[in-house]
Amino acid sequence: MNGSTRTRRGLRRVLGLSLGSAMIMAMAPGVASAQTQPEAIDTSVICGDVQSNFDDIAGSAHEYNVRCMADFGLTEGLAPDGTSYGPRLDVTRGQMASFIARFIEDYNEQALPPGNPARFDDVPPTDAQYVHASNIHKLAAIEVVEGTNASDGQSYAPNANVTRGQMASFIRRALSYLDNGDVNPLSEPPAGPDAFPDDDGSVHEPNINALAGVRIVEGFEDGDYRPLALVKRDQMASFVMRAYAWADAEGLGDEDPPPGEEPSVEVTTDADSLAAGDSFTATFTGDVDDIQGVTVAGDCVVDGDVNLDDGVATVATEDESDAGPCEVTFTVTFDDDTEQEHTVTLTIEGALNDDSGESFAGLQEAIDEAADGDTIHAYGSFDGPIAISAPVTVEGHDATLDGGFGISNTDGVTITGFTVTPGSIPGAGEDAAFYLTNVSEVEIRDNVVVGTGTGTGVLNASGGGDEEATIADNSFTGLLRGAFANPTADFTITGNTFDGNVVGSANDAASVITGNTFLDNGEGIGLGAAGSTVTGNMFDGNDDHVCDYTGTYVLATLIAANEFADDVVVDGNCIVDA
Repeated sequence: MNGSTRTRRGLRRVLGLSLGSAMIMAMAPGVASAQTQPEAIDTSVICGDVQSNFDDIAGSAHEYNVRCMADFGLTEGLAPDGTSYGPRLDVTRGQMASFIARFIEDYNEQALPPGNPARFDDVPPTDAQYVHASNIHKLAAIEVVEGTNASDGQSYAPNANVTRGQMASFIRRALSYLDNGDVNPLSEPPAGPDAFPDDDGSVHEPNINALAGVRIVEGFEDGDYRPLALVKRDQMASFVMRAYAWADAEGLGDEDPPPGEEPSVEVTTDADSLAAGDSFTATFTGDVDDIQGVTVAGDCVVDGDVNLDDGVATVATEDESDAGPCEVTFTVTFDDDTEQEHTVTLTIEGALNDDSGESFAGLQEAIDEAADGDTIHAYGSFDGPIAISAPVTVEGHDATLDGGFGISNTDGVTITGFTVTPGSIPGAGEDAAFYLTNVSEVEIRDNVVVGTGTGTGVLNASGGGDEEATIADNSFTGLLRGAFANPTADFTITGNTFDGNVVGSANDAASVITGNTFLDNGEGIGLGAAGSTVTGNMFDGNDDHVCDYTGTYVLATLIAANEFADDVVVDGNCIVDA
């Protein structure tokens, strides 16, 4: 939300709402013409020159309001990166709750009370379990949303789609709450005349008429409203922003919390992870002026009172904090002696030995101090290369390593959960993410290896001794070779994804290569030794899917034993797309 450029509510109220020369329609197909109905509310008074954008809304009748809603922080687009909005997707009841809750909180400039996390039997308690959970609970607490009739109000049906009739009731209850903190009875917008012939008998008819009376909703060319039609995400943006514009012009609400409502704040931090002994900032928003005092407590922080400066506090972590997740609780006391607790989870970077309980700032130190069979948990970012010459398990938790692992002269090593950039490892002769010398029973699982066209994901020494390893469920991207089995290797390569490498898996030793996915590589699998098992793999978009450099494989048999996205043929010593 670009709050720094938005005009405050009072000034907008003086300016009033202008009627746009072009109507922003509630639904793209078959909307009513300006000759048959009043124009919809013009939202440009509150939206101005919109800045936000998405890559899939061009040409939508609601594009301007979608962009405005993003400017106000009421939508962030679709996961995972928010670049798309999904304008023609149906709105679910869960999504509707989030749109409305953000609208109310932004308009009132304060957070809603958290609500009862056990209110509905089909909505989990937290956003970690269902992304819209907290907003549903908030709206239920102020009676803006209700349970379904079929469940006697005990269920919410968060994944059910929202109809135009339900949408009208959602929005009118929200506007009534903004007016006086109550939805029973509904106060705003006022009751309107019968606007449409096809909503008679609908439980939502009074709310449809009220919104139509103030030009928040419209009908179709045939004069119907179609209360059972589903609402699309771009249409939702126009409904919400028209409601916002109307509320603003009417001056609904005030700067104080509704009568009887306790003050409330939200707490955000500037860091998700940090080193022990470092400090982070916590920002308090909402009724900050009503705060009497704040204390902080947690295993990784210096407990005590917190000094706020314009709603921002600096909090120090303990120098001896153990690596790993840490819950930090802020207790806020307000002037009326009410209290709120806010808990955030931070990650202290470093390595923790699960068996000895010792914590280390560096990963190499933790490995060097470990006993045989110990498990080490790694958090944060580390520089390599990391040398391992004893049987240990190293589990990364969103951990990154720049430089790779060198594993030598041992057995029983397991490495999981890292994002690794290949680097120079002594003896390797080329950049690698995992370099194996004279090892057995090594497992490399669930890692992500990313290169820039050079380096190898998993490489064993040439002539350094037998290297037996299982390479499973990893992702190898942008490398010279995802895996390279030199002649002394005994590799089982299974469940991995090789994407965009020069060679996915190069095998100068007999290897078991099963259940992998090879995408857009120059060469998927290169067979430089007889005896490899190649079955159950998926190939798509590689220049050459499989190449036999020994002349010992029947390529037609390999075609039958694997899956290809397109028809393939044998071309010389390689399997390629037809």
